[in-house]
Amino acid sequence: LDVQAVGSISYQEMAEGMRRLPLNPEIHLSKEDFDVMADSTGVHTIEGGRLDLAAFNNILQTQVKLYIQRNIQHALQDPETQRSPSGSMLLVLKQLNLDVHEIRVPNSATSLRPR
Repeated sequence: LDVQAVGSISYQEMAEGMRRLPLNPEIHLSKEDFDVMADSTGVHTIEGGRLDLAAFNNILQTQVKLYIQRNIQHALQDPETQRSPSGSMLLVLKQLNLDVHEIRVPNSATSLRPR
């Protein structure tokens, strides 16, 4: 994502990187979404509106947690899931795993620089 190899990413680098992911449907990140994600996690951008590695990692971890929580909530409300709760159980285990990892390895971000 860090095409300039400076140890931080801009909104445009993040949006372009998300679009390049081989996902269907593609991820389209608006500037407003980017700002909301940063604000909701208490992340502050550095010079020129860029995210450093810790801020980027914080946003990604928060978004993964929110995704899992939405899916757990949906699974618990779905009558089909209530008959076979293995899917919701796996999501709960994933959430617990993320929480334990966060406790054990705070700020465990990996490099944004291209390899």
